[in-house]
Amino acid sequence: DKGLWGMCGEDERSRWTAWGMEQVFPIMTLNRLTAFMVMGGKHLNGDGLELMRTILNMGGVALHNALLHQRSQLVAESFHRAEKLALAGQLAAAAAHEIRNPLTSIRSSVQFVLGRLAEGDRSKAILTDVLGEVDRINGVVEGLLSSVRPKAPAYQRVDLIDLVGKVSDSYLRREGLKVTLDLDEKAREAVCDPDQIRQVLLNLLQNADQAMEGRGEMRVELRLEPTRSERIRSISALQTRI
Repeated sequence: DKGLWGMCGEDERSRWTAWGMEQVFPIMTLNRLTAFMVMGGKHLNGDGLELMRTILNMGGVALHNALLHQRSQLVAESFHRAEKLALAGQLAAAAAHEIRNPLTSIRSSVQFVLGRLAEGDRSKAILTDVLGEVDRINGVVEGLLSSVRPKAPAYQRVDLIDLVGKVSDSYLRREGLKVTLDLDEKAREAVCDPDQIRQVLLNLLQNADQAMEGRGEMRVELRLEPTRSERIRSISALQTRI
């Protein structure tokens, strides 16, 4: 096929010539080049050439049917995975609901006891830590529910220094783990979804804590820097980096 020969690069032509190639036949599927067959040793013409083209056209149809079958299998598998994920989401939502009910009772009880303790009582610090851990569990449950039932971001002006400080608070009091906060006052305010940022930051802190096995130094920085986004052409555009 002279047309196919003309589409090929010099490297392919030299390789086929070295193989003793006599003819190149395209294999078409729905008017698209799907594959090709290289023949050597005998040059076909006339009836032999027409017969080869007919065979290759039939091969193209067979290949097209095979690709359709493969695609249908992939679609069926994706539907199966979607059904399993939907079921897992329902189970996760039910489990989250069962966890949040006792958490609410625990939090109320701890707050009640804290309100009755005198200032300077050593138990206050312990119960405050318990309250923080209850809130952390509740945050994990909220994140689980968000992943099961994703919602559109609720953008608002957020005090990032306050948000980062509160999320990092439970790690700041952890024995054996040194947490350093380096928060730039210039980056205090940003427009974002606080719940999503809180969840991302919590996940990163948990990953770092697990990787260090609760020992070592964890550093959290907040900076205001020039944007690297190609969508924003203004040289004065800034972005917040945590």
